Amino acid sequence: MTSNGIPTSRCMIDHDLTHLLKIVSAKRAMGAVRGNPILPRSYWKRRVEALAQTDGLLEYQMTAINKLRSILADLDERFPE
Repeated sequence: MTSNGIPTSRCMIDHDLTHLLKIVSAKRAMGAVRGNPILPRSYWKRRVEALAQTDGLLEYQMTAINKLRSILADLDERFPE
């Protein structure tokens, strides 16, 4: 498996997905607090899309990526940056 040409493991991808789901879900639960200039929503989107480009993703991993995309789209709609 590779992501942007970098070898990765399913375990690393699962860890990243778990981390992203926790952070992005928390942002949604908190009402997308706008005062976080250190890590804007665009950062999380790039992380999700980088994972989505990984070769050989399993169905459950794509499901998690699509869930993240949905949460981020909801945040964009409710709280434009």
